[in-house]
Amino acid sequence: VDHAKNKILYNAGELKRADYNESLLKTSGPDGINSNNSFEGLLYMFENLPPHLKFAILENDNYKRSPLHYAAQYGLKEVTHIIVRFLKEWNMFNDKVSLDDVKFWGDSESLTPIHLAILGKHPKTANVLFEAMDKNISLTCPYLIHVATRMNNPELLKLIIRCKGIDINYFENSESKETSLYVACKLNLKESVKTLLENGADTEIGEATFGWTPIFVAAANGYEEIVDLLIASSAKYYIYDESGWNPR
Repeated sequence: VDHAKNKILYNAGELKRADYNESLLKTSGPDGINSNNSFEGLLYMFENLPPHLKFAILENDNYKRSPLHYAAQYGLKEVTHIIVRFLKEWNMFNDKVSLDDVKFWGDSESLTPIHLAILGKHPKTANVLFEAMDKNISLTCPYLIHVATRMNNPELLKLIIRCKGIDINYFENSESKETSLYVACKLNLKESVKTLLENGADTEIGEATFGWTPIFVAAANGYEEIVDLLIASSAKYYIYDESGWNPR
């Protein structure tokens, strides 16, 4: 994070931020609740919009964000659905392009509607976006598994795991070689650990520095509940790292 400018730093396809939990705190809240009684005006406007003004639905502001970006950011599930519906009706939506494609949907910080829905902890809104895409299209940002893991939200994480193009054992970056399970164990994110284990995350992939597997980092930090979850999932606690230590 560039604290001086208070900006989230992302590059296309490359994760630059280590801590997402402070992201968009002011936009979090009941996913979908915010739009339950406030979309009728938007629906009326779209239904009666003159043809020569329909292009505005894809117009970007100074931050390169379209209305769909803001609907996703604030968890406006119904508004998101309406925008997608009219984009399709007006032949302005390409369902062959993933909504996490930074080249097409990225804002000035390379955040797409899907990024914003995940960072805002809005699984219902994110699901609307996923449902809008062609089922055969893969996500283009495999690191989204790590973003969702840090949110510690089972519903959101399960949604991402099911997506085409997501590898549950994807390394956060090539230098550290930390998987999403390793990160969840390191940060004591119990709900994410449980969800990842239930969905087949590999417990035996070691990180790059010491060769520590998830149970090493959990044990070193004294996270007993995490260690118990790992052992219950048959994680090996009798192995040794590259320095000759084991988790016990």
